[in-house]
Amino acid sequence: MEQRGQQPDTAPGLKAPLKASMQKYQLKRILDTREGDLLDDQPPLSLQGLEQYAEGSASQLLYLQLAAAGVSSREADHAASHLGKAVGMTTLLKGTAFHAKLRRCYLPLDLCAQHGVSQEDIYNGIVSEGMRDIVLKIASTAKAHLDEARSLQSKVPPLGRHLLLPSVSCENFLKSLEAVNFDPYDTKLLKGGVSPFWYVMQIKWHLWSRTF
Repeated sequence: MEQRGQQPDTAPGLKAPLKASMQKYQLKRILDTREGDLLDDQPPLSLQGLEQYAEGSASQLLYLQLAAAGVSSREADHAASHLGKAVGMTTLLKGTAFHAKLRRCYLPLDLCAQHGVSQEDIYNGIVSEGMRDIVLKIASTAKAHLDEARSLQSKVPPLGRHLLLPSVSCENFLKSLEAVNFDPYDTKLLKGGVSPFWYVMQIKWHLWSRTF
């Protein structure tokens, strides 16, 4: 995981306003990642490549939010790195059906080859056992990153925990995905897995308990 530069603390867990150079670096990472995705429409070669994409997009955005809020914490950065990977990977899984209509795919090529799933199978929405196994592997990796991020929450400043609440929707999606036996084309997934009321209650609970 890449660490953001440290600045003198103004209070426990807080720091001076975000430096322009640091902001520029994080934004450049996001733009470079997105530009690379736009110019190369091939799926990631491996699960590691998928994680790197999530790190370069979702994790970098979390770094920016933490820095903009003045949160200076190695543990917060570490948690943001893992949570960003979890969020980025689950977001791509959730978009599988939509991407397939555009003949785009973010399921790693090595996993597809291992489980006998072709690109045409993905574009045509064919849900085989191999497809479920691929989705299970990605979801399990995302869950591991989510768990690792949450294992650090007691060491993350309270304000930082509030900024890491995308963990809630990430967990809800992973549970919903498991409930439909890892079928990424199931229309129930588009509803987020829980009612809006229950989602709001979850957020309120985490805010009250200062967890994510």
